[in-house]
Amino acid sequence: SDDWFAIDAVDRIQLIAVADGAGSKHFSRIGAYAASEQAVKYLKEKLTDLTAPCDAVETFYAPFGEATDGTAFQAAVQPLVLALQQSMQEAREAVETAYEQRAEQPRYADVLGRKPVLADFASTLLVTIALPAGATGDTLVLSCQVGDGMIAAIDAAAPFDKAQRLLGKPDSGEYVGETEFLVSSRVTETAELQKRTMLYRGHVTHIFAMTDGVADDYFPNEKEMRRLYCDLLANGV
Repeated sequence: SDDWFAIDAVDRIQLIAVADGAGSKHFSRIGAYAASEQAVKYLKEKLTDLTAPCDAVETFYAPFGEATDGTAFQAAVQPLVLALQQSMQEAREAVETAYEQRAEQPRYADVLGRKPVLADFASTLLVTIALPAGATGDTLVLSCQVGDGMIAAIDAAAPFDKAQRLLGKPDSGEYVGETEFLVSSRVTETAELQKRTMLYRGHVTHIFAMTDGVADDYFPNEKEMRRLYCDLLANGV
């Protein structure tokens, strides 16, 4: 498989990255590994720094329970948004480094019959941060996505028709399987990442982050994403 994922946590902040190497590119699994691992590594370091100054852990989480259009919430969430977007840029740099480390190695050229290029390491990337929203009992979820696949927040206690919230917009091209990849410098420009960033606060019991191998069977029909949740429950996942 060309898929890879990385997960970690800083206190009660959950970090998730999922990447899918382009099937037509020979070294895309290397790109997927580099991208997902670096995104989570960067976020762990950055969020550790952000939470460190708080005398009490609740001091950090409290503002996320305030009104989303309020000053306290906006001031608290902005560093998270910037860290999330920077993690995508860090991930792209990691893919570039992986390519550069192999570009002159004969064994990689032997596989291809030519020197590798950056596109040979193409991968999608979906990154998610989830954390408690103060004392509200809600969860704040931030997501950013380059490529296809899907991120969804699930509330297992909600009615079936309100049980999920999609937190990404898959890239798609003119043909089936055509999508954007992290090796494109355009997709990690700040203005582009801002358009790809989503934020949701609500009651969340599960978060799904998946590549197109799973998402294509259920998306774009939102009802089908709820069916995925039911399928997983039925199979004891």
